[in-house]
Amino acid sequence: MSERRLAGIVLIALVALTATGSEAQTPTWLDEMATIDAQIQLLQKQMELDVLLEQRAAQRSSMLPSILTIVGFGDRYSVELLFPNGRIGRYRVGDEIAPEVWISAIRPRGVTVDMAIADGKRRAVALEFAAAGSDATAVATDTATAPAQSPALLQAVRPDPPAINVRAQP
Repeated sequence: MSERRLAGIVLIALVALTATGSEAQTPTWLDEMATIDAQIQLLQKQMELDVLLEQRAAQRSSMLPSILTIVGFGDRYSVELLFPNGRIGRYRVGDEIAPEVWISAIRPRGVTVDMAIADGKRRAVALEFAAAGSDATAVATDTATAPAQSPALLQAVRPDPPAINVRAQP
Protein backbone atom coordinates (compact mmCIF):
# COMPACT_ATOMS: atom_id res chain seq x y z
CA MET A 1 0.00 0.00 0.00
CA SER A 2 2.84 2.36 0.46
CA GLU A 3 3.55 2.19 -3.26
CA ARG A 4 -0.06 3.11 -4.03
CA ARG A 5 0.09 5.87 -1.51
CA LEU A 6 3.35 7.18 -3.02
CA ALA A 7 1.86 6.99 -6.54
CA GLY A 8 -1.20 8.91 -5.34
CA ILE A 9 0.94 11.62 -3.76
CA VAL A 10 3.02 11.91 -6.94
CA LEU A 11 -0.16 12.09 -9.04
CA ILE A 12 -1.64 14.80 -6.81
CA ALA A 13 1.65 16.72 -6.90
CA LEU A 14 1.76 16.54 -10.71
CA VAL A 15 -1.83 17.75 -10.99
CA ALA A 16 -1.09 20.59 -8.57
CA LEU A 17 2.05 21.60 -10.49
CA THR A 18 0.20 21.51 -13.80
CA ALA A 19 -2.65 23.61 -12.41
CA THR A 20 -0.35 26.23 -10.90
CA GLY A 21 1.76 26.33 -14.07
CA SER A 22 -1.24 27.12 -16.24
CA GLU A 23 -2.45 29.76 -13.80
CA ALA A 24 0.95 31.44 -13.90
CA GLN A 25 0.76 31.72 -17.70
CA THR A 26 -2.76 33.15 -17.79
CA PRO A 27 -2.52 36.94 -17.49
CA THR A 28 -4.68 38.58 -14.92
CA TRP A 29 -6.75 41.66 -15.65
CA LEU A 30 -4.06 43.75 -13.97
CA ASP A 31 -1.48 42.39 -16.41
CA GLU A 32 -3.78 43.17 -19.33
CA MET A 33 -4.39 46.71 -18.05
CA ALA A 34 -0.65 47.28 -17.72
CA THR A 35 -0.15 46.04 -21.30
CA ILE A 36 -2.91 48.33 -22.59
CA ASP A 37 -1.46 51.32 -20.72
CA ALA A 38 1.95 50.64 -22.25
CA GLN A 39 0.41 50.43 -25.73
CA ILE A 40 -1.44 53.73 -25.18
CA GLN A 41 1.80 55.44 -24.14
CA LEU A 42 3.54 54.01 -27.20
CA LEU A 43 0.78 55.27 -29.52
CA GLN A 44 0.89 58.73 -27.91
CA LYS A 45 4.65 58.94 -28.45
CA GLN A 46 4.21 57.78 -32.06
CA MET A 47 1.60 60.51 -32.63
CA GLU A 48 3.93 63.14 -31.13
CA LEU A 49 6.71 61.95 -33.44
CA ASP A 50 4.40 62.11 -36.47
CA VAL A 51 3.42 65.70 -35.58
CA LEU A 52 7.08 66.71 -35.26
CA LEU A 53 7.93 65.05 -38.59
CA GLU A 54 5.02 66.83 -40.30
CA GLN A 55 6.16 70.17 -38.85
CA ARG A 56 9.66 69.53 -40.16
CA ALA A 57 8.29 68.60 -43.58
CA ALA A 58 6.10 71.74 -43.65
CA GLN A 59 9.10 73.85 -42.73
CA ARG A 60 11.13 72.25 -45.52
CA SER A 61 8.22 72.71 -47.95
CA SER A 62 8.25 76.45 -47.31
CA MET A 63 11.86 76.50 -48.53
CA LEU A 64 11.03 74.75 -51.82
CA PRO A 65 11.46 76.60 -55.11
CA SER A 66 8.65 77.77 -57.36
CA ILE A 67 8.22 76.98 -61.03
CA LEU A 68 9.27 79.62 -63.56
CA THR A 69 8.95 77.64 -66.80
CA ILE A 70 8.27 74.11 -67.98
CA VAL A 71 9.67 73.31 -71.40
CA GLY A 72 9.61 70.03 -73.26
CA PHE A 73 8.39 67.77 -76.00
CA GLY A 74 6.50 64.49 -75.62
CA ASP A 75 7.50 63.04 -72.28
CA ARG A 76 10.88 64.80 -72.04
CA TYR A 77 10.45 67.95 -69.98
CA SER A 78 12.74 70.23 -68.07
CA VAL A 79 11.79 72.84 -65.52
CA GLU A 80 13.29 76.16 -64.57
CA LEU A 81 12.95 76.76 -60.83
CA LEU A 82 13.21 79.94 -58.78
CA PHE A 83 14.58 79.32 -55.28
CA PRO A 84 13.68 81.53 -52.28
CA ASN A 85 17.23 82.96 -52.27
CA GLY A 86 16.81 84.18 -55.89
CA ARG A 87 18.83 81.41 -57.54
CA ILE A 88 17.41 80.03 -60.80
CA GLY A 89 18.22 76.56 -62.12
CA ARG A 90 17.09 74.16 -64.85
CA TYR A 91 16.35 70.54 -63.85
CA ARG A 92 15.00 67.25 -65.20
CA VAL A 93 13.32 64.25 -63.58
CA GLY A 94 15.67 62.55 -61.13
CA ASP A 95 17.79 65.63 -60.43
CA GLU A 96 18.43 66.54 -56.80
CA ILE A 97 17.41 70.17 -56.27
CA ALA A 98 18.26 70.30 -52.56
CA PRO A 99 19.59 67.84 -49.99
CA GLU A 100 17.17 64.88 -49.95
CA VAL A 101 14.78 66.55 -52.45
CA TRP A 102 14.48 65.07 -55.97
CA ILE A 103 12.29 65.92 -58.95
CA SER A 104 9.99 62.94 -59.45
CA ALA A 105 7.70 64.17 -62.24
CA ILE A 106 7.48 67.05 -64.70
CA ARG A 107 4.25 67.56 -66.61
CA PRO A 108 3.01 70.53 -68.64
CA ARG A 109 0.82 71.64 -65.74
CA GLY A 110 3.10 71.03 -62.78
CA VAL A 111 6.16 69.54 -61.09
CA THR A 112 6.28 67.01 -58.25
CA VAL A 113 9.26 66.49 -55.96
CA ASP A 114 10.02 63.69 -53.50
CA MET A 115 11.26 64.74 -50.08
CA ALA A 116 12.95 62.35 -47.68
CA ILE A 117 11.17 62.67 -44.34
CA ALA A 118 12.66 60.11 -41.94
CA ASP A 119 13.47 56.43 -41.66
CA GLY A 120 13.61 56.08 -45.45
CA LYS A 121 10.09 57.47 -45.88
CA ARG A 122 9.40 59.87 -48.74
CA ARG A 123 6.71 62.43 -49.31
CA ALA A 124 5.55 63.72 -52.70
CA VAL A 125 5.01 67.48 -52.85
CA ALA A 126 3.68 69.50 -55.80
CA LEU A 127 5.61 72.69 -56.49
CA GLU A 128 3.70 75.91 -57.03
CA PHE A 129 4.15 78.26 -59.95
CA ALA A 130 5.90 81.55 -59.24
CA ALA A 131 3.75 84.57 -58.39
CA ALA A 132 1.75 86.20 -61.18
CA GLY A 133 4.04 89.24 -61.21
CA SER A 134 7.08 87.14 -62.12
CA ASP A 135 8.04 85.67 -65.47
CA ALA A 136 6.25 82.38 -64.71
CA THR A 137 5.02 80.66 -67.84
CA ALA A 138 4.24 77.11 -68.81
CA VAL A 139 5.40 76.32 -72.33
CA ALA A 140 4.68 72.94 -73.90
CA THR A 141 5.70 72.31 -77.49
CA ASP A 142 3.62 69.15 -77.71
CA THR A 143 0.17 70.38 -78.78
CA ALA A 144 -1.55 67.22 -77.52
CA THR A 145 -0.55 68.02 -73.93
CA ALA A 146 -0.35 71.82 -74.19
CA PRO A 147 -2.46 73.77 -71.71
CA ALA A 148 -5.45 75.69 -73.04
CA GLN A 149 -4.42 78.72 -75.10
CA SER A 150 -5.75 81.65 -73.12
CA PRO A 151 -5.06 85.27 -74.12
CA ALA A 152 -3.23 85.88 -70.84
CA LEU A 153 -0.95 82.88 -71.44
CA LEU A 154 -0.29 83.94 -75.03
CA GLN A 155 0.53 87.46 -73.83
CA ALA A 156 2.99 86.03 -71.27
CA VAL A 157 4.62 83.76 -73.86
CA ARG A 158 4.55 86.19 -76.78
CA PRO A 159 4.40 89.79 -75.59
CA ASP A 160 3.63 92.55 -78.05
CA PRO A 161 6.70 93.81 -79.88
CA PRO A 162 7.99 97.18 -78.74
CA ALA A 163 6.78 100.20 -80.65
CA ILE A 164 9.50 101.74 -82.83
CA ASN A 165 9.32 105.17 -84.34
CA VAL A 166 10.89 105.17 -87.77
CA ARG A 167 11.52 108.48 -89.52
CA ALA A 168 12.74 108.88 -92.99
CA GLN A 169 15.75 111.12 -93.24
CA PRO A 170 15.97 113.62 -96.10
